[in-house]
Amino acid sequence: MKKVILSIVVAFLGIVLANAQFYAGGSFGYNSSTAKEDKNTASSFSIAPTVGYRLNDKLDFGLSVSAKSYNSTSRMVGLDALYYTVKYKTQDFSVEPYLRYSIIQFDKFNILGSAGIFAGKGKMNQETLVISEEKYTNWGASIYPTVIYDLSDKFALFSHLNFFRLGFSQTKIEDGNTTTDFDFLLNAADILPAIGVRYKF
Repeated sequence: MKKVILSIVVAFLGIVLANAQFYAGGSFGYNSSTAKEDKNTASSFSIAPTVGYRLNDKLDFGLSVSAKSYNSTSRMVGLDALYYTVKYKTQDFSVEPYLRYSIIQFDKFNILGSAGIFAGKGKMNQETLVISEEKYTNWGASIYPTVIYDLSDKFALFSHLNFFRLGFSQTKIEDGNTTTDFDFLLNAADILPAIGVRYKF
């Protein structure tokens, strides 16, 4: 009986994988700005490689790995009326398995509903007269739309519209408090979506 069940499972996996399309890709982003008046600076960097399977025209699943960093330098006036330089830096790493379902397909455009569960860790550094560092871990789940535009049979552009995200996240500061955040429809922190490239094998 076990052999029969095993044969059925292997046959099913063979059928699924035979009709699947493996793809890989990712997104990369860099931004830098400097204020003319006070010379405050800020820069951010992100990279997010992705691999996945497209089971059919409607459904695909995969795994995304994300690394982000943010740096800023600003001048602030203290209580003694003197100017102080404040340096702020964050680094974040996360892993997110996801599932996507195609909702609307029109010509080369494809709009999908994406659902993912992520887990990650990072650290925050702040330097003024003293240097402080906080490490944290976080996890959460979210639902958000994804837009894909096929450039050819192999290449496609994609973008996650994170500013229409529904979900929650929980962050635990090492030796500190735990905070829970909820996202509903508009997330101002992700108002500019990243654009990535995908290649189908």
